[in-house]
Amino acid sequence: MTGDDIDKLLLLKSGTVTMYASYAQYPVTENCIIGLTDSCFGIACYSYVAETECEAIAIPFSSINDLVGIVKELENPVAIFEAAVNGILQLIKTYLSLSIKVRKDKPDFTPDARINKWELDYYNTLSTLNREIFTKYFSASSNLINAELNRLILFASSLHDACRVMADILHINKEYVPPVEEIPSVDNDITSLLGAKDFSDDDIYAILTSSFHKILAYCRYSGEEITEYRNRMNAFVNCNSKLATDDDTRQLRKSLSEIFYDIYYRAFLQSISDDNVPNYVKMFLHFGYLDERLVGKKNAAILFRLCDTIEGACNNSHVYTMYNWLKHIMWGEKTPSKNQFDQSYDEYIKEEQKNGRLPMGAENDTDLMLKYEINNMFRQVHRMTYGKASSFTPILIEENIMKPLDSIITTAETVMRIINYARNIDFSLFFRSSLYSNEKNNITKEYIYTEVLPNFILTPCLGTYGVMWQEIEGRDRSSSARFMLPIMCNANTEVLIYNILGKYRWEICKRIQGMYWNNLSEKSLTSEYYDYIQFYKKNKDLTDAIKDKIKSTLINVRNNYAEAFAKDYEHWIIYESKGINKLNKVSRLILSKYCPFNKNIRTELSANPAYTKGMEIYERQCQLQKHHFDLVIQSLEAKGLPVPKEIKETRAYFNK
Repeated sequence: MTGDDIDKLLLLKSGTVTMYASYAQYPVTENCIIGLTDSCFGIACYSYVAETECEAIAIPFSSINDLVGIVKELENPVAIFEAAVNGILQLIKTYLSLSIKVRKDKPDFTPDARINKWELDYYNTLSTLNREIFTKYFSASSNLINAELNRLILFASSLHDACRVMADILHINKEYVPPVEEIPSVDNDITSLLGAKDFSDDDIYAILTSSFHKILAYCRYSGEEITEYRNRMNAFVNCNSKLATDDDTRQLRKSLSEIFYDIYYRAFLQSISDDNVPNYVKMFLHFGYLDERLVGKKNAAILFRLCDTIEGACNNSHVYTMYNWLKHIMWGEKTPSKNQFDQSYDEYIKEEQKNGRLPMGAENDTDLMLKYEINNMFRQVHRMTYGKASSFTPILIEENIMKPLDSIITTAETVMRIINYARNIDFSLFFRSSLYSNEKNNITKEYIYTEVLPNFILTPCLGTYGVMWQEIEGRDRSSSARFMLPIMCNANTEVLIYNILGKYRWEICKRIQGMYWNNLSEKSLTSEYYDYIQFYKKNKDLTDAIKDKIKSTLINVRNNYAEAFAKDYEHWIIYESKGINKLNKVSRLILSKYCPFNKNIRTELSANPAYTKGMEIYERQCQLQKHHFDLVIQSLEAKGLPVPKEIKETRAYFNK
């Protein structure tokens, strides 16, 4: 229990244990050493409660100096350290969450000076390391593990002290209290006692009555603000046509849009410390719902019921609801997105500090990160994914609803199914080349290929458009792209995603080529396609009918070459991969060279003369690369050196 002297540690081999502190509680998993993060001062900082039958190994302990001997005796010290890193990540999340809550109530609050951003980033980075690299590095020496554990324990102690102070300020106390007797818990929110399925549409509509007022109250707006905002909302509800483009309606939509993002920010902050978020708040955070009168009884009931499943259905390791994405920003697990001026968050901070608009150290402010992401990314992509700039409203309204809402939800499963289908056709889609060296194996310089899957963020709106927001994070070329989709899609989701992938193909090529992206002397997808579009009128390989078609396409995309390529890419994936000719031969040749089909499709289309030339060019390039890596592998094997995994995977890449 908290405050007890520590005379032994316990290595948990199986079972479930919960660790309790005044500010949070955490699950303890197998390979965790119970008491490790308490051991700095020899006194228990946490209470540990076994939830199931457990198996644990007792480790004698008198002081932190005993760790040297303990590490040497452990059967798998790397797994122990990995579990400790995962544990401290949970503590970091709590620290960041509490920091935001305290600063909201006390703007002048100064966080614990012992907590440095580089340490937060260090453990976040450790958790994302390739498992093989992590294991090889930390298994090199028991002294290395011992040093890392000592560092982790000291940092955990500082985090614990900081969290405890902030918990006291916020009057939070989650310390474990041994139960005297089983007493049924009572919850004032009727929706948490009964599943949504137990309510009729009328019941749900009654629960949601005055939703806008309840959401404003949940966000702790003042009485004057609530009155003002309700007047605006009532005026909007009473509009005959909420999508009208007359000045009065447009100004009303604009005024509601301005307060929408402040409400979102406040509701988000309030919800992360609330174990029982009301469904009307969840509906707002996930779907942009604000008022039951704007969506109608049937739609309100559908959204209410979706709240039970939306977190699981619309999130995974590559797909995030906007709400979940902002959580990852707040926890420091994701960096804020670039702004509309293509600035990364770090570049923005440095510029603001240089101009004196932000103080030094502002880069550590998690609340600033959150506001930046909402005001710079969320605001922009919300309007874009909505799809109709002239009538944009971030608020969900019945006039935009054409189909049952539960039938148009963009689930994580749907996104990944479409992405995997595209990857199976265009196998090189997400592969990036990078420089590789390995002095141990006498490899000085090789270009290897690794796959980097993108992140999809689902905006809380009903929309018709997908957005390729950034092809990399900041300036890191090995990082994931970020794509945006509406969480409720009124268009063909498959086509939207293929269009995004086409734009990604274009932008990642521009990023890699740099200033030579449209220079034909440097052969690339963008330079060849740019040349083809720019001089299509003089191209003797194109008929007059095809030239007219290209002209019509350019008019439709407002002479945007990236948009034109994205249209061709859609046809490439949907039709050309099946041998159905939709592209002209110049465009087809370019895509054959730079967006090759997988080996099976190439084999099936090899007899079709429309594809022969492009595939022959690609095959020749592949043969050269395969021959080169065969020689590299043979050389290593002849010297008795192991072939690195990166070399094997790159050789396999050229065989796809």
